[in-house]
Amino acid sequence: MSTVFIGNLPRGVSEAEIFDLMAAAGHVAEIRWPVDRETGRRGDVYCFCDYVDAHAGAIALERLNGAQLRDKRVRVGAPTRDEQPPSDWRVTPARPAQRLTDFMPPPLGRV
Repeated sequence: MSTVFIGNLPRGVSEAEIFDLMAAAGHVAEIRWPVDRETGRRGDVYCFCDYVDAHAGAIALERLNGAQLRDKRVRVGAPTRDEQPPSDWRVTPARPAQRLTDFMPPPLGRV
């Protein structure tokens, strides 16, 4: 598993927009968002993306930093110690179409 930090997100960005952007680098395991402890609402200016493998994380760092999302260029980087998400953050699991089994070919002899 590989984690990348995604910052400078436009306000009100949807989870689907983040998945679509980050899936360009590889299989997304989940997106983690900060949650306001008083209101329980999801933050929307930064989040973390967990990839299934380290190779996808490296591709995201190389190709998606500075990518355009709506009217902003997002920052994609390796999380620093201060940026590590706590365990009580809101987790958005991968959408069903992004699960690893959806990308696997059928067994030989079956169509």
